Amino acid sequence: MSSKELDNGHEAVPVITIDGPGGSGKGTVAMRLAQDLGWHFLDSGVLYRIVAVAALDRDIGPDDEQLLGKLAEQLDVNFGFLGDGIVILLDGNRISGRMRSLYIINRSNIFTNIMQKNESSYSINHG
Repeated sequence: MSSKELDNGHEAVPVITIDGPGGSGKGTVAMRLAQDLGWHFLDSGVLYRIVAVAALDRDIGPDDEQLLGKLAEQLDVNFGFLGDGIVILLDGNRISGRMRSLYIINRSNIFTNIMQKNESSYSINHG
């Protein structure tokens, strides 16, 4: 096994993390950096904003942790690139434009705290 392979046979990939307050442009910087380097890109903040959009659309509040966890596990999310931006589909509907609203960012911060507390029990499915 080469030094770039993990025990499970998958190749290790480089990772860069960017920390900062919600809505400060971390995802935009990371996306452009990934494109320039030819790397994969994962904006974990987007995952929490997707949950916030889905919860808002389904009238699920941040106090219902059990329902929020089930929601996160059952989401149908797809990502794609269009020009310089990312297209996000939730249940087949484009939600990219809603992701940067201050309301969704603030709401996702609440959900982030809840979901990180229960991180091992949630998974977000994506295609």
